[in-house]
Amino acid sequence: WCISSLVEKSYLVNNIKKEKLSNCALGVDFQKYDSLDKRKNSKEFNILFVGNGNPEKGVHLLLKAMLNINSSDKINLIFNGHITQYFEDIFNEYKDKLMEKGISVLVESGSPLKNYSQASLFVLPSIHESFGLVVLEAMASGLPIVASAIEGCSSVITDMHDGVLFEPKSEESLIKHIEKLLNDINLRNNLANNGL
Repeated sequence: WCISSLVEKSYLVNNIKKEKLSNCALGVDFQKYDSLDKRKNSKEFNILFVGNGNPEKGVHLLLKAMLNINSSDKINLIFNGHITQYFEDIFNEYKDKLMEKGISVLVESGSPLKNYSQASLFVLPSIHESFGLVVLEAMASGLPIVASAIEGCSSVITDMHDGVLFEPKSEESLIKHIEKLLNDINLRNNLANNGL
């Protein structure tokens, strides 16, 4: 059972015969997201990350990038998930620097539905992602998306159609794409609508 081409390739590399594999991508129940407010009328710009806070998910890239974002908007960075214990000190160091810059950093656990409904933008800066189910959840929530152009994300996102893909591990590319969406409401709306 392969949830993505990345998973299929890993099986093939390990000598599993192709005819024994079945491709079956993951999906989301759109009814679960129908009741969310997709209008995003907040005066604050809320950037959402959903997942475990660790380097594999590229959280350090997002934190570093946010230090270099230039915007007059009030920005909140929301992490919906658990910050891995070995990463907490690094995370908190960046959090303090961002707070000094006027960017709020919130960490919440549990179901991300409330945060999807309050977000202005979804960012998934993963270094490795076998599929990226949270990308489909963000699309179903009516959010524009910025994600790494890695196999797991690029198998779900068509660049500049229903999301924006940035160069993996590139802080500069991530900054450029976040700022582009911060400043272009029409692009945000087009990406979000195309993702539904």
